[in-house]
Amino acid sequence: MVDEQPHMMQWFFCRSILLRSPWYAMCFVIMTVIVGCTHNTNLTRSNINHPPNIPLIHAKQVNLHIFHIAGSPLPKDAIQHAVNRYQHNIAGQLNLIFYPPIFSDVSPQSITQYQMQMAISYLMSKVDHPTAPSIFLLFTPDIDDFRSRAQYTTPVVTNTKQNITLRTNYIVFNAKNIKQMARELPFTSLDRTWELVIYHEMCHALGLPYDKSHSTQTGSNHCTNTNCILYNGIDPHSLVATIFNLGPPSDLCRTCRTELNEVIHQKPTPLLEGHIDPPYAQYDRLIAVNRNSPEPYHLRYHEHINHLDWTRALHDIELAYYFTTTPSDIITIHLIQLLTTCPDPALRDPQTALDIALKLCDRSNHEQSYHLELAAAAAAQAGQYDQAIDLQKRANRLSHD
Repeated sequence: MVDEQPHMMQWFFCRSILLRSPWYAMCFVIMTVIVGCTHNTNLTRSNINHPPNIPLIHAKQVNLHIFHIAGSPLPKDAIQHAVNRYQHNIAGQLNLIFYPPIFSDVSPQSITQYQMQMAISYLMSKVDHPTAPSIFLLFTPDIDDFRSRAQYTTPVVTNTKQNITLRTNYIVFNAKNIKQMARELPFTSLDRTWELVIYHEMCHALGLPYDKSHSTQTGSNHCTNTNCILYNGIDPHSLVATIFNLGPPSDLCRTCRTELNEVIHQKPTPLLEGHIDPPYAQYDRLIAVNRNSPEPYHLRYHEHINHLDWTRALHDIELAYYFTTTPSDIITIHLIQLLTTCPDPALRDPQTALDIALKLCDRSNHEQSYHLELAAAAAAQAGQYDQAIDLQKRANRLSHD
């Protein structure tokens, strides 16, 4: 749980200053107005709920694989402090595994972000994947084309020999940008900045924030509360909150903590051991908390397409189209394409595809050549060749213009 004592000390410190000077009192009021209710209301909120990462939170053991590129810092003390804090967020135990440096024969300054991504794929393929959830940490030197301080990703790792699919979280840290952040943050040392960034990225693996009422859709899922470790980056709101609290946030806000505690208290007995997340489990959980939202069905549709499961793909894209309250061109296009050219002829319905395509053309005032081409293909599949030729000619004229 969050230690309340530092916050009480900060309050008494601020109170003693405010009582001595009206000028400080006025500044206090201005800062409070700027911060608002510790939320940045200017952030674009997420339109879907994000389910917590139950396989990781309820796992008996979570493996932390720690790599670093030769020449880059490996802040072991910061890692240990972040891990000690993170241990309270999961039901099982964290197991740290350190590896020798990689890219020892390459100049750190010559490494690109693409090479770094390839290194991650290589490392994950070489590590003997346990069935326990894993988090990969890769510490990099000053890479110029890596703009983020750190990057959290949840790829699917497949062991083809045993036909196992795991959700493996990996995080890449850029030393250059973290040093820059330490210079920008008041009341914060470089070691403390490393600890906060590591802990922030690891908290992403928990699947927080869960409720869309306080989560953003700006890239990775972030909390709108400036006093939360999962707040996204440095902006005027977070800087004022940092000054007001005599330091940046060091843990989850009360709302995120409540969401996490609700999941932890539901832990099974015994804890999950040797648990393998089925290929579609993460999308099933996403849909379970967003029954009437099109985005989760659209995400699962892509997964079915990747596995050549045309029947389930069609089912999900039709549901995504059905639950779309405001027109979505991309969902509509994917539905038209599958109904027109599905590799399984039994699932094709070119007449329905044509009807939907013509509505799409109406929405764009017949000024989008690709929409007309989709309608032309559907008309041809439906045997309406004169209409198909007319639509294709109109599309060609738009493309030429």
